[in-house]
Amino acid sequence: CQLNESDREKFLAQHRAILKPKIQEISYHLPSLTILVEDVSQLINTSVTSKAIQSLKDDPSLASWVHQGLGLHQERHAEKCLFCEQTIPKERLSVLAAHFSQEYEEFIKSLDSMIAELKKSIQIAEKLYLPIREQLYEDLEEDYESAKIALRQSLDTTITFLNSLVQMMEVKKEKPFEKFDHSWLIPEVDFHAVERINETIRQHNQVCDNLPVRISEARNKIEADYVAGALDDY
Repeated sequence: CQLNESDREKFLAQHRAILKPKIQEISYHLPSLTILVEDVSQLINTSVTSKAIQSLKDDPSLASWVHQGLGLHQERHAEKCLFCEQTIPKERLSVLAAHFSQEYEEFIKSLDSMIAELKKSIQIAEKLYLPIREQLYEDLEEDYESAKIALRQSLDTTITFLNSLVQMMEVKKEKPFEKFDHSWLIPEVDFHAVERINETIRQHNQVCDNLPVRISEARNKIEADYVAGALDDY
């Protein structure tokens, strides 16, 4: 029987194919947004219970400046203020140390660690290289491009959402003494897109190993199609 138009075009493409280089499979997994939201939610719903100084709680920029300055004084064992060169009252140092307690320091480190993890995921997603469709054999291009578009959309969605998590963590870092109750609308992403891309790449690589056989089989299909068409006309 004769081939339909779609199959005819497929076998013609296979018949005129020339040998192409193999392609490396994509080594990447979309991050689980649900797990990341759980981790972020746990952090933003945690508050530091040290003896906080109200003026520093109310002014994140001032708190950051004082925190950095206190660290410098402690590292250098300075008894005088590095800014005004006046003697710092020991009572004031004790009050600041109580504000920036060990619990505070460890919590800030936890926030920084999560922010770094999120930013790393964003960077990996942004730099992910995907082969261009012309690197594949012609009859595989359509399936590959469909999966590639789906993955690109999922990557864009993931990057946007991860950036929103980073922003929330940055706000939390400025206000570690407050609890945040936030509801997240987790977007849907296509976790199977990478595997569909790799499946097409595997098909491409198999063709590279058996191109002469594939060309011969396609030629036989085309010839049989022409014969069937001639018999129908007769």
